[in-house]
Amino acid sequence: MEIVSPVPATRREPLYEGDTLLVTYDPADPGAVVVHHRERRLLDYGFIGAGALVVLPAPVLALLVRG
Repeated sequence: MEIVSPVPATRREPLYEGDTLLVTYDPADPGAVVVHHRERRLLDYGFIGAGALVVLPAPVLALLVRG
């Protein structure tokens, strides 16, 4: 089975035709694929940090508005 990679290539780690990748998939849904060691952890942590910056001040603002 051939599918399009769920992880885009980057300049630092390009994907070339014929490259070997470690892939895990669900036999019940072979289109659900995880490509190992191609995660974008820095981007994920950035989204987590941005969410925390929005959520954490909310209780303080709620107390200031209420009081």
